[in-house]
Amino acid sequence: MSFDKQINFQNSFSANFDNIIYLHHFVFCFLVCILFFVFATLFMIIKPYPLLTKVSLIKHNNKIYVAEIFINTTKNRHNSTIEFI
Repeated sequence: MSFDKQINFQNSFSANFDNIIYLHHFVFCFLVCILFFVFATLFMIIKPYPLLTKVSLIKHNNKIYVAEIFINTTKNRHNSTIEFI
């Protein structure tokens, strides 16, 4: 019997419908795994680079001075293995 605002399937009265419910749960597990993989991949692609990539320091008279700061200006990644998959 089905109820109002029911989330799951209604009770089954045959073995065929039990198999359909099992198939639904089995496929849903794979879909959830694919969803997590896609969101993890998107997060890895979209997260920003750190602004400072390399800092050159000079030591002079026991004092440390910053000589150069190299800033990474590219904001995209070129990962061919992810593109291949």
